[in-house]
Amino acid sequence: MYKLILFDIGRVLVELTGADLIHRFAQAELDDEHIHNTWITIPGVQRFETGLCDEEEFARDVIQFYNLSCPVDVFANHFQTAAERKFDGVDAFLSELGARHDLACLTNTNPLQWPRISEEFGLGQYFPKQYVSYELGLMKPNRAIYEHVVEDTNLDASEILFIDDNLANCTTAGVVGMDTCHVSGFDDAEMQVRSKLS
Repeated sequence: MYKLILFDIGRVLVELTGADLIHRFAQAELDDEHIHNTWITIPGVQRFETGLCDEEEFARDVIQFYNLSCPVDVFANHFQTAAERKFDGVDAFLSELGARHDLACLTNTNPLQWPRISEEFGLGQYFPKQYVSYELGLMKPNRAIYEHVVEDTNLDASEILFIDDNLANCTTAGVVGMDTCHVSGFDDAEMQVRSKLS
């Protein structure tokens, strides 16, 4: 029996269009897989999403890494809205789930996008506990962030079901002892979670 359902946010509950933003300003053709696989390796991304740098340093590093033709301030402004929208059905599913289970979120994010996701999209209301990378100074798939969740909730890791679209994140969660759902989008997440809880 799970005592906590722990959700990733991006590409699970919220559509992210960061790859489209990179394509828009790229001077050479880049494929989505390359962007997805290299994003987390960029020092400015790591520092921004762990609260160690400002948006200007972040944007400058991303522009340099992908050789984008874009001013720093323009990229930062567009990046904020790359958290595009909640997927259809998210509110109903989280409301239903939250009536029967404790919910929390564990997300790699930043001060440009998290207020939009939490407040404007209203997702913060569903998660009494919010484990946000730039506030914690830790990010997935670093094992320490999962251990922090276990310690903070005072649960056994096996009592936590973790849902994420990134295989590396799920793998580390599994090593710590959490049960996991590696998902592809919201519809798949809903289906897998319902199956786990049935």
